[in-house]
Amino acid sequence: MMKHLVIFFMLISSFGINAKWFDVSSKNKVFLSVPKNYKILKDKWGVPLMLFSPKSPKGGRVSLSVMPTPYSFKKFDKKELKKRQNEYREGRERYLSKMNGSSVKFFPYEVQKWKDVKEVHTIGYQFNLKNVLYTENSYYFQCNDQFFVMKSLYREKSFGTQKSKILNMIKSFRCSKK
Repeated sequence: MMKHLVIFFMLISSFGINAKWFDVSSKNKVFLSVPKNYKILKDKWGVPLMLFSPKSPKGGRVSLSVMPTPYSFKKFDKKELKKRQNEYREGRERYLSKMNGSSVKFFPYEVQKWKDVKEVHTIGYQFNLKNVLYTENSYYFQCNDQFFVMKSLYREKSFGTQKSKILNMIKSFRCSKK
């Protein structure tokens, strides 16, 4: 058994992964496999956990926010989110119009299953702002009985080739009671 643990940790360090537990609320702590060169910010701007990639030579960085809410997941209305996806899209388009940006692609509501999270509700979009193409995704899920929101944002030109790396980090999410 000890031999397997040593091999596991050697593999993690060889891939530059910093597997770590984070305290994010009074009820829960979360686990994410974070690339070693990512910056970790805790409790900044009202967000308990934010992760940032190094700046790309092409500009920008990946940002990932992990936000527990004060709400119980039991009160989350899955049907309502699906119904309101048009409002989500229209709200984004209004914002982009004010900022002289444009919507490129909408990722409609879907339900995913991650290894350690059985039901993840996602929605997202791509947009141009000042001639830069961005991708933003939102993830809604349960951590014990607490409702969580996770958001990712990155520039396609700088990080589009790293989508699988970003998704692997997001999907590594695990939850534990304190």
